[in-house]
Amino acid sequence: MDGFPDCAFWDFSRQTYDKSGVSTACLGLQNRLGIDVNVLLFCCFAAAEGHPPLGERAIGRAIKSIASWNLEIVQQLRAVRTSLKNPYEDAPKAVVAALRDRTLTLELECEHVEQLILAAQLPEEPNSSVVPSEQPGVAAANVIAYLGVLKAEPGRQDVDDLGGVIQACFEDFDPEVLASLVKVPTE
Repeated sequence: MDGFPDCAFWDFSRQTYDKSGVSTACLGLQNRLGIDVNVLLFCCFAAAEGHPPLGERAIGRAIKSIASWNLEIVQQLRAVRTSLKNPYEDAPKAVVAALRDRTLTLELECEHVEQLILAAQLPEEPNSSVVPSEQPGVAAANVIAYLGVLKAEPGRQDVDDLGGVIQACFEDFDPEVLASLVKVPTE
């Protein structure tokens, strides 16, 4: 995308999102729990960069920093793009499909801006005391803190999807670690 500054978080997110099963997991979490995929990936990115656990306060501040942009821009574009999936009897299908594609491109560019805002919430220099072997656990702690901010009650599928996203970021992460830390309501 032209005109955007380099952003390690964006690069990290694109690489992660392109891995098998991640997009499906993220969209499911977005639909079921109201997870903002950018914030979820931010939780993992902060850990991958060697930052200590963020905690609910820092995650809450990060969410607040993007709240109006997400609500007024990203979600509105997503709603337009989703509406363009519907058949409009008198509208030429090819033209509507092209508009939907252009809307998707614009939505992604706006998500890129959201990620720039989120990335600015991290200190420039991470705490070097977090060693690579600890990073998956920090990511899990960040995700659990994010669930706390949302006051989300994840089901088993949600925990599996969250564990899968963390594992896509950290190959040596065992998703059962997250499952053991998150209470799943019994059905």
